Amino acid sequence: MVFKLSLKLNIASTYFSQIYNGFIGIIVMPIFLLNMGSEAYGLIAIFTLVQAWFALLDAGISQSVSRQTARYYAGTLTSQDYCNLYNGLHVAFLFICSFVLVLLLTNIDGLARSWLNVKKINNEDISYILGIIFVCVFMRCIGGLYRGVINGAEKIVWLSFFNIALATLRFVLVIPYLYLYDFQILKYFEYQFFIALFEYIILFWKKNNLIPKNKINIKQSLIEVRKNKAFIINIGIASTIWLLISQFDKLLLSKYVSLSDYGYYSMAVMLASIILLCSSPIGNAILPRLTNLISREKKEEAISIYMQLTKFVCIIITMVGFIIILNINQVLLTWIGDLSSKKYIEDTIIFYILGNIFLVLSNFPYYLQYAVGDLKYHMRGNLILASIMIPSMFLAVLNYGVNGAGLVWLIINFLWFLVWPYFIHKIFFQKIYNTWMLSIVVTGFYILFLNLGLSLIGREILNENYSRMANFIYLIILGLINLLVVVIFSKKIREFILIKFRVLKS
Repeated sequence: MVFKLSLKLNIASTYFSQIYNGFIGIIVMPIFLLNMGSEAYGLIAIFTLVQAWFALLDAGISQSVSRQTARYYAGTLTSQDYCNLYNGLHVAFLFICSFVLVLLLTNIDGLARSWLNVKKINNEDISYILGIIFVCVFMRCIGGLYRGVINGAEKIVWLSFFNIALATLRFVLVIPYLYLYDFQILKYFEYQFFIALFEYIILFWKKNNLIPKNKINIKQSLIEVRKNKAFIINIGIASTIWLLISQFDKLLLSKYVSLSDYGYYSMAVMLASIILLCSSPIGNAILPRLTNLISREKKEEAISIYMQLTKFVCIIITMVGFIIILNINQVLLTWIGDLSSKKYIEDTIIFYILGNIFLVLSNFPYYLQYAVGDLKYHMRGNLILASIMIPSMFLAVLNYGVNGAGLVWLIINFLWFLVWPYFIHKIFFQKIYNTWMLSIVVTGFYILFLNLGLSLIGREILNENYSRMANFIYLIILGLINLLVVVIFSKKIREFILIKFRVLKS
């Protein structure tokens, strides 16, 4: 009972944190775009891009640390072995990140001139901003390793509230600060530097409170790393390839379109990322728990959790996705305040939302592989996907620009969803695939038809009402109706709510 309750608490806190962080960012980004201009906002998008590419240095190390931390807290790994493994990975990771940071900083002027297609901001300011970006991302990259420890120890509630505090500092409190300086882009990045430093210090402190205080033995650290090299290498290669797949389009577009157009493109991708925001907390919460259950040979309980959370995520992402797609005018009017940017981002939003839905569902079998500790198929799958995605994306961007990138993202993720989960389930848990896929298909069509009907009725009620508040209220009501219908027709969700209500009443 306590075991299940803690999992629900972890998921709930992570969900709240991720949704808060994501939505705060999405809500305030139009403020930056309108006050700074599309080119300056493009630099903020570059900040996000550099952070994603710095994750190449992680190469799955933080995920390996998270898994081994979960095993240590489950009692299947001794404190000495755990410390040896952690110290070996920590030192190696710190050395690699420091080397890359120095390399980037010593070539920063060349990067400023050759990489970005800038028209209004001078090269000296671009170099200064890139320097801040590289240092901030370095600290966040090292902090990611510490997050792996915290996540593996299942201190997810603490991490969730810390993430909420960081999001408030980054996106909310920065606005009055920038207002004092007339929204200067240089002041924005100087502010972000101090927030990144604060984040690093707190994560370092928390990590030190969670790992055992064993003596460092370099020889034993190397031995322990070698023992786990198969898992570390597989997850490292898979993570690296996946980063190439997910970020290659953004890197290409940052080079081949103007910084202003890249800013608009980033706005579209950010809105579409709502789908990922709604699903990523599940991974953060479920991976340590599935690893724990599989380690203790409780496979039936692990599969039960896996199936329930798959259906839950499917409901959430299809609900959010179809509300946005079928009401795109209302969403853009509520979000940005006018429809002038519609021509830049409408098609991109639709392509990426649908592609992200199939991406999220295709990634669920990864959780099983991670928990079992066998990622060779995940690595091979990512190699196959990369060999298809990268050349296709390159040709699409060169010939069709932003819309070409979005269309390729949708088509390839859809085809992958049809093939890959079947293959993985057949290898690991063959009997559950048909039930798993049927649940997704039925849920998806159920949510689609529900929102088609609601959207048709809503358009008649709004009747081209261009009031921002009226459209906002309409979208809120639409979401509440979706949730109400799901609760009424989902027996398990209804039973869960009734049980909680009785507990509170008693």
